[in-house]
Amino acid sequence: MWNGSADSSNGRTVALPFRAKQAVTPLWAEAVARPALDRLLFREGIELAAAVVGPAGELLGSVGATAFAPLVIGRHENCDLRLLDPSIALRQCVLLRGHARPGAHATTHVWDLRTDCPLVTVEGQNASALRAHGAFTLRFGGYALVVRTRDDSTGPLTWLERGRVVARAFEPADPELTVTRVQPLSYLGEALPQDPVVATLEARLHGHEDATHIPVTLSEFRSGVLIGRYPRCAVRASQMSALSRVHVLLAEVDGQPTAVDLASTNGTTVNGAGISASPLGMADVLRCSAVELRWGRAAMAA
Repeated sequence: MWNGSADSSNGRTVALPFRAKQAVTPLWAEAVARPALDRLLFREGIELAAAVVGPAGELLGSVGATAFAPLVIGRHENCDLRLLDPSIALRQCVLLRGHARPGAHATTHVWDLRTDCPLVTVEGQNASALRAHGAFTLRFGGYALVVRTRDDSTGPLTWLERGRVVARAFEPADPELTVTRVQPLSYLGEALPQDPVVATLEARLHGHEDATHIPVTLSEFRSGVLIGRYPRCAVRASQMSALSRVHVLLAEVDGQPTAVDLASTNGTTVNGAGISASPLGMADVLRCSAVELRWGRAAMAA
């Protein structure tokens, strides 16, 4: 049995033990995680801090990231927070903090990577993707994921008042500290009513002329398009061993199409340069293993 906690600001260092499935309460998880998250956010450059609290209410690990640096949670050894639980996917979810705009808070994005253990909000609703300003807590399996940002690190947390947990824990004091749920993704080949196509993804194997053109709907643009070897990926190359099972995510970040590497084994490049996360223009070539992709915008969501 592993006891104690660990934190890291550079990832790939925290392995979390397997625990039995009992759901920790969100209020307790937030109170337990706060000291570790505060320490991370006091470090220069850290804009986003996340912690996982186990079913017994113990802090299992925490990690921080700079703006536009993804945090990947899952069982894979490359993940920033590694959870040694066979019911958790190799790559469970990913978080990304966008860049702040003048006069506005930066947005934190969270995506479930099409797993069988979905993200659940404090209201008990499953979510495939979320966008948030400020602090929030999610659950997956028996674990709580507590997230804070530099925007909310200087004042008291909403859910604590003079050391006492209060009932209005998840009612933000700041009207801008909100969580927006994105409707569940329509999987490839499935259409949602009133779900317009906003882009076309051109996919081909490196060195080949023939390309496949994949329409991307508004819900897919917001919830994310997965590329990898697994059936849950929208763009799949199941026989390509150099491609990770879930390799890269294409999604909307700050209104732009963005590629997010998912702690892949062999990395992702944009125009030949390695990336962890990068906006995509229509002339950019995204490559993961031998798969090349280009993003063509049909129209942009407001």
